[in-house]
Amino acid sequence: MLQLFQLPNEVLAIIFAGLDANAFFALRLTCRHAQSATLLAFTNRYFQTRYMMLSRLSLENLVMIGRHPTFGPAVTRVEVCTDHFVRFPDIGFNFARHEGDMLLAIQEGRCQSTGEEGLGTDQDIVSSQASEEMTVDKAAYQLLWEEQEHLITSGLVQAYLTKGLMTLPNIEAAAISNRHRPWGALVHERQIGLPPTNILDDFEDIPFVSQVLRITLTAIATSGAALSSFALMAGFPREAITPDIIRPSEAYIQYYGNISASLKELTLNISPTAKSDADDQWTDDLLAFIHIFSQLTHLDLIIGPIEFGPRVNRLRHLMPRLQLPSLQHFGLYNTCCSVQDLGVFIVRRKATLQGLHLFRIAVSGGVDHWKSLFALIRAHHPSFELYINEEGKERFEDDFQAGGSHEEWTRAIEAIVAR
Repeated sequence: MLQLFQLPNEVLAIIFAGLDANAFFALRLTCRHAQSATLLAFTNRYFQTRYMMLSRLSLENLVMIGRHPTFGPAVTRVEVCTDHFVRFPDIGFNFARHEGDMLLAIQEGRCQSTGEEGLGTDQDIVSSQASEEMTVDKAAYQLLWEEQEHLITSGLVQAYLTKGLMTLPNIEAAAISNRHRPWGALVHERQIGLPPTNILDDFEDIPFVSQVLRITLTAIATSGAALSSFALMAGFPREAITPDIIRPSEAYIQYYGNISASLKELTLNISPTAKSDADDQWTDDLLAFIHIFSQLTHLDLIIGPIEFGPRVNRLRHLMPRLQLPSLQHFGLYNTCCSVQDLGVFIVRRKATLQGLHLFRIAVSGGVDHWKSLFALIRAHHPSFELYINEEGKERFEDDFQAGGSHEEWTRAIEAIVAR
C-alpha cells in the first residue's frame, strides 16, 4: 500500500479517477497515510464544483464548506440545481433526471453509483418509485415544501447563498442547471420516499426557475464574488425555458449592475418558442437579460429546435441588436441561421470579434454562400477564426476550422470549391 502512495501525484490522480465512489472511500479509510495521499484527489473530485439546491440542508452545507480551511479554497464553481419540492407532488409520477451525472460516469469509464452526492455519479432517470420497498411520507414531503417556501419568502435562501459565495475565496463560476443531482437531494429522497423533482414542465416549476435565477444573480451581486463566468443551463433540449422567464424587472436590472465586471463569459440555454407567437418580444426579453452583462467577451447561445413546426431563425433579429461592445467570441449551438446574416454580423463586429463557433447549426445558403462568406471575411477581417462542428447540410468534417490570416482564408475557399 505504501508503495502505491509513493507514485507521482499525476499517476495517483489517474488511478483514483478510475475508482467509483465506494472504492475511493474504502481506499481513504485504509489508513491515515491513505487519507493524506488521496486528499488532493478527494478535493478535486468532490469540491471543485459544488452542486446545491435551495433547501436548508444543502445551503448550510455550502456555508460550512466555505469555512473549511481545505475544502473552501478548493471550490471554483457553484452550480445551483433546480431540484425542488412542489405543493402538489404527483406521487405516482415524480422523478428527477440528472443527465450530467450519467454522461460524466460514461466519460470517466465508471459505473454509476447511487451512494455518491455532489460531483459525479448518480442514477440518471431512475426514480425512487422504481423501488417498491420505499413508501412516500406525505407529511414529511409537505414539511420540506413549506420549509422551502419559507426560506425563499423570508430571504434566508438569499442570505445563505450570499454568505456561501462570500466564504469561497477562489470561486470563479456560477451556474443554474438541472443536469446534476445536488448535495442533499439523496438525503431528502431517503426521508420522504421520492426525490425532489427537477423536471421543468409543470405550472409550478417555471416560476421556481425564475426565483432561482433572481436569487442567484442577487447573491452574486451582493457577495461581490469576482466570477469570470455564469451559465443558465436549466432545461433539457425540449424543455428549455423561454426568454420571458428570465427577463429581469427594472428594479433588479439596476441592482445587477453591482455584479463584478470580472464576469466576462455567459452561456444560455433558451427555447426558440415565443410566448403567444410574439416574435419581437422573444428578442426583447432575451436581450434584456444579456445586456445585464454589458462587459461580456464570450457569449454562447444554445437555442434548441422547436419540437413541432418549422425551424425559426431567431438570430436574424437578435444579432443586429446585440449590444456587447467588448464581444470577442460568439458560440451558436443547435439553432439555424443564414450565411448572409453571419457575414453582416462578423463585418460589423470586426473591431473586437475574434472568433465564431457554430455547433450543430442549420445554415441556409449552400456551398456558394459559404464561399462568399469566406471571401467577405478574407477581405474585411482576415484575422477572424471560424469553427464549425457538425453542420448538417454541408457536412463539414468534425472540428472544421478556417481563418487567422489572408492565406488561410484563401486555402479555405479553395477547399470548399473543390468539394
